[in-house]
Amino acid sequence: MNTVAMRFSKRIVIIMSFVMIAIFGVGINDAYAADRNECVTKINSAKDKAAKSDVLGAEATVARTKEGYQVRRNIVEDNICHTAHMIEYTKGTDIYDKYVLDYWFDNAKKYRYTYDKECKNYVFEPRADYNDYKSYLSLDYYLESENTDGVDVSSDAEYKATGTDPVFLKFYKDIYDYSADEVVSSDGKAVECIVVSHFREYEMPKYINETDNSIHFDLIKSIYNTLDDQDKLRENFDAYKETVYIVAKKDYLIGKDDGKLYMIRNSLSQNASEPVIMTVDFYYPDNSITIPSKYTKSPSLIKNALIEYKGINYCAYYEGKSTVLTLYDCKTKAAKKREKLVVPDTIKYNGRAYKVCGIDYHAFFYNTNLKNVVIGANVTDIGGEAFFGCSKIKTVTIKSKKLKRIGESAFYTDGNTFTVKVPKGKKKAYKKLLKKAKSSKYFIK
Repeated sequence: MNTVAMRFSKRIVIIMSFVMIAIFGVGINDAYAADRNECVTKINSAKDKAAKSDVLGAEATVARTKEGYQVRRNIVEDNICHTAHMIEYTKGTDIYDKYVLDYWFDNAKKYRYTYDKECKNYVFEPRADYNDYKSYLSLDYYLESENTDGVDVSSDAEYKATGTDPVFLKFYKDIYDYSADEVVSSDGKAVECIVVSHFREYEMPKYINETDNSIHFDLIKSIYNTLDDQDKLRENFDAYKETVYIVAKKDYLIGKDDGKLYMIRNSLSQNASEPVIMTVDFYYPDNSITIPSKYTKSPSLIKNALIEYKGINYCAYYEGKSTVLTLYDCKTKAAKKREKLVVPDTIKYNGRAYKVCGIDYHAFFYNTNLKNVVIGANVTDIGGEAFFGCSKIKTVTIKSKKLKRIGESAFYTDGNTFTVKVPKGKKKAYKKLLKKAKSSKYFIK
């Protein structure tokens, strides 16, 4: 073979080698991507089936007490009756009552029911932010989405230049794998499962290394998603430059026959140390759950619950065994623009009447639209600076004969002289309260 032919042949071999390497490499990447996608699809499908089940239960260890006992949380959600039940208890100890929490949820009304030992009554809490609040206690908290994209790491220079939150979290390995296992769920049923494992190797901030091995969801969630504790990092930025390596493994146990999720098993290990393991067991009860009537028959508002009445927020608190309200603040723009405020004697909510016994601190701070204020017959306390800076107030009518305190600067209106109308026989006592409160100029009659 002549020299030209040999050179041409070598070129052909080299070109073909590159082509084969390229094809082979693409084949490997495609196979890996396909395997990864299949795993993620299976995980998401299992989670979706679990979330859409008529009745779904879950149990997990969420914390440890200082004595070392496990704090367990059990939740059951009924998607047909729109109810849920959550109980949190301490396992392995006789001091059960000291740590137990027992909540019932009406997901349609967005109410949370419980028994309150302080007022010795069944109470409920309505929440405007119910969905966000409930997610912390509900199954949504366990069924968080699978994070497959990793997390960017902000550099020291970037943080100082832009103020971007530093997220010292990135992974080096991201692998999915299949195996098989049998799991006994919380309702005692043995289920043959496919195990989809997700392995990741992370570079973590130093302070993760310094935390104890208490099992709690905030740590697990921060490692599998993004680090939530940004404030701690910002305040102690220089202390966390040193990093450690953590291997995280997350197993999804999915029923072979029904494709439902039966367990999420998290394990974290640093170097050769023993792993921290947390499991969430899912189960599928046959029967619907109903909130016991003793909770819903005649519950009172729970302490610190906020309700709205005519655009104004009122906050519940306990007076002995009774639940009463204090005017908290304006909620709507329309309420803030009103020239007249009437604090009612009572407010009826969910079939029950509550006395309005107070006006909170800063309730109408610098509300320059107010001209006339009528204070209801059950008010006993007006908080400090409640009407501070309300410069247009002309008259304040106090209907209450029970007023015991006017907080400092409650009527420091910084405006014209105003008139205070009080009940018969209360002029001397209320004048003393107004003087002690360092009120602006006023006439009392």
